[in-house]
Amino acid sequence: MKAPSDKTSAFFRTLSAPLWISERESNTAKTYSGRKIPILLNSGGGDSAQEEIYFVNPAIGPEVGYAVITFEGPGQGIVLRRDKVPMRPDREVVSVAVLDHLFDFAGSHPELELDLDHIAMTGASMGGYFALRMAVDPRIKACVSVDGFYSLASFVGGRMPWPLFKGFMNGWLSDAAIDMGLWDAWTASGEGEKDVEELATMTTKDVEPELLRHQLRLMAANHIVEETEQDRYAPTPFSLSMGDRGTLVAPAL
Repeated sequence: MKAPSDKTSAFFRTLSAPLWISERESNTAKTYSGRKIPILLNSGGGDSAQEEIYFVNPAIGPEVGYAVITFEGPGQGIVLRRDKVPMRPDREVVSVAVLDHLFDFAGSHPELELDLDHIAMTGASMGGYFALRMAVDPRIKACVSVDGFYSLASFVGGRMPWPLFKGFMNGWLSDAAIDMGLWDAWTASGEGEKDVEELATMTTKDVEPELLRHQLRLMAANHIVEETEQDRYAPTPFSLSMGDRGTLVAPAL
């Protein structure tokens, strides 16, 4: 298990999770046959928010005897927008924070009769993937993954242009190759063939021509750009779309 980053540690320290419990005549949580209340953790997916998730499980769970907890982890909802904490695939790290918070809350509110021996986990789509990873915590006794996928790589690969995905996964296409400003400048210049030295001057960062030459050769081998002669390159429709903010490719990058 990876150690949490500073930003994620801040998320752990400030974590709060809405808890929904239904009312009954004694003004405590609804129970059946004198048992404590089992707990359902409801994980969000890739682009969900707690306000949306409420209508999935919290709206009905308490009426059938479950306390339901929703939460937003790194890369989701307010944790992303307010705290700027990006998504992380190792959701099992997040589960530690959520469950520790739950156990502390239950300990300070014994009147709620929360059953910490019966905790289940659920989520849909990416939330289903996250649910499976969170369920490795032994405190979670059951898991329902709804339409989850097998791996985060397969999820990203289905939503990203194949040449770029292949480059990232094989290690020859780096973030720097996308962020150096070349694609915006090349598209704005009116296309056209250019040599490596010309392209190096178009970047917004200090890029060594030799490193750029190596990167462009790898891109040409994967048809992202076209090598017209030695160390001279022409853009392709795909590489031009990488610098065209009017397409879906550039904003995705």
